[in-house]
Amino acid sequence: MKAKILASLLAALALSGCNEPGYPEHLQVSKVDHEGLQGVLVTPKTEAPLTTVIVVGGSDGGVQSAVATAQVLADQGLAALAVGYFGMPRLPAQLSEIPLEYFSAAVDYIDASPQLQRNQCQQVGVVGSSRGAELALLLGSHNSDFAPVVGIAPSSHSWGAIGDSSKAAWTYAGRPLAYLQRHSQPDYEVDRFIGRPYFVEDLQHSDAAQAEIDATKITGEVVLVAGEDDQLWPAAEMAETLLQQFADANEQSRITVLTYAGAGHVIAPGTPVNLSEVELPSGQTLVLGGNAKANRSAQEHALPHIVATLKDPVCRAQPQAHGFDPEQLSALSDFVATTGTSSMVLMSDSKIVFEYGDIHEAHTIHSFRKAMLNSLYGIYVERGVIDLDATLAELGIDDLSPLSELEKTATVRQLLQSRSGIYHPAAATSAGMLAQLPRASEPVSWQYVCLQ
Repeated sequence: MKAKILASLLAALALSGCNEPGYPEHLQVSKVDHEGLQGVLVTPKTEAPLTTVIVVGGSDGGVQSAVATAQVLADQGLAALAVGYFGMPRLPAQLSEIPLEYFSAAVDYIDASPQLQRNQCQQVGVVGSSRGAELALLLGSHNSDFAPVVGIAPSSHSWGAIGDSSKAAWTYAGRPLAYLQRHSQPDYEVDRFIGRPYFVEDLQHSDAAQAEIDATKITGEVVLVAGEDDQLWPAAEMAETLLQQFADANEQSRITVLTYAGAGHVIAPGTPVNLSEVELPSGQTLVLGGNAKANRSAQEHALPHIVATLKDPVCRAQPQAHGFDPEQLSALSDFVATTGTSSMVLMSDSKIVFEYGDIHEAHTIHSFRKAMLNSLYGIYVERGVIDLDATLAELGIDDLSPLSELEKTATVRQLLQSRSGIYHPAAATSAGMLAQLPRASEPVSWQYVCLQ
């Protein structure tokens, strides 16, 4: 009996009372029923190839809520494929033991369409809300085809099936994925059901760690959106758990967590902003949290971040594919942690294969700029663009205070090695440094210019 009540409670996330709206003229909407794949494709009306993302709903089943979000993303110039994975014809009736491999059919569908295409990293972004966010994170952590990942009202852990918590919700390679058992005892007889405290209790249980999703395995960016007043489950706290994973791995620049005061559980773009609670057929009220103003604000603020990440992702690659040993890179990360380094990145073929710290943080640098410039010079030396043995005279380089004929014989190589014999001091030159300069054969009008 309790299982049936729980199923009906969670099924209320189908956004009860919200009928699917008509679509505006500028969007093309078509149903997808292709080799077992069930869904709805929403795109702008254009013949140009479109970057395509997958949208998955939560415990509501079908594609209703996913289509609502897909429409908003299509308005932003993306093609959005809302994929159903249970509660539709020829699909499982319940969210129970859903194979992650099923979603590869969506990637195959995108690859086969001349109008649809992967993103610039040759991956497919996934957007999911609630149990769909849990799914999106699992897809990305198990298959490098899926990235970036956007999780709205996300979970840090994998949970059991709906209607039968003794079964896994998801399987991979034919085996059920580890999930967090429900140790709490929810009171389903109350007039107003609030799920949050029961999830909090379960997350504190000793077996929670084995069900935690390892989001750091996602080969791309992660965006998490959560309401601090989510009363269905503690989405904001679970988002912080995932953020800590990336911080522990010194890869915090790969994840963005957006939390909103006063916002509740239903904050995916396109979903009703006033859905803070729903009344079930039994007469009970399922409390979702939030209020219309806070939910709307969360949607409006999060949408540009979501769209920017999906349209222009930062590309990452498996180190092995570019000749890097993952064990050696792990040792490098351990070493860098002992040096006081704030961030470090290694790239190959325009893709990130290693990063440490927040690589997007801006820094004010001084002497280190010489080493950075030397590294950049190396690229063009290798390409034959720059001749290290060319002299300043040959390159037509002079200075504000004219260089002597002797100084113009200095080569690019000597400049990079700081042994050019050109003694124009920098602004920070001290009296002691000036005293050690060799005597000039002719008067020098010192300028605050540094050639070396």
